[in-house]
Amino acid sequence: VGGVTARWRASTEWVKTTSTGKEAVDAKILTHLTPNMEFLVEQFGSSDVQVTDCKQMGCAKTKSMTVAEYSEYWKHRYTSSEHAASPPSGVDRSVSPSAAAQDLCYLKDWHHVAEYPEYGAYE
Repeated sequence: VGGVTARWRASTEWVKTTSTGKEAVDAKILTHLTPNMEFLVEQFGSSDVQVTDCKQMGCAKTKSMTVAEYSEYWKHRYTSSEHAASPPSGVDRSVSPSAAAQDLCYLKDWHHVAEYPEYGAYE
């Protein structure tokens, strides 16, 4: 089965291609997609989500962040050449100054459909 998600708003508005910055609709270019953090923050930035650090055993411990805070973490983690410099809010740095390079935060639970039923992310 192919193309099932191609027309979902979440598949077109929540991602962009890394090479051109245009929204992606073709599943064949999946390796070139990145989250469209600017769009997610603009639309849903104040939403509370559960985030876990996957480098901790079992990924069981979660913390609450807003989508905007997670976006700051994500941009810092994946677009900065020096992950440890000026860490974003919501990411624990109490262990060591180089903790930014050690964090591997996963946005675990976001009940988007329940919070925004009118949005139609998967229609």
